[in-house]
Amino acid sequence: MPDSLRTPTPVPYPVASPPHQRLSRPTALQLMAQEAAISKAAAREIAQRAASGRVVFTELCRAVDGRLLYVVLIAAPGRAAKRAILVDAQTGAVVADGA
Repeated sequence: MPDSLRTPTPVPYPVASPPHQRLSRPTALQLMAQEAAISKAAAREIAQRAASGRVVFTELCRAVDGRLLYVVLIAAPGRAAKRAILVDAQTGAVVADGA
């Protein structure tokens, strides 16, 4: 076998390091998720108890007053509009119901 096939050729552009060698910093969403006392799945269950229908979307966000809230959108059967349920991420209480 010729030597040219055995030696690797240099790459003319920078190559990213493998994922296990990269330093990773948590994102803002990951930090908020660590701060939340209830999980996303628990917030979905709480919202489904408050309003019947199919959960379309769930997101963790910080309110203007600093509280962590899960925003859960529920599609009610037979209705085009979606209902927004706000669940407190610390207590699990339903803060607002967009009925």
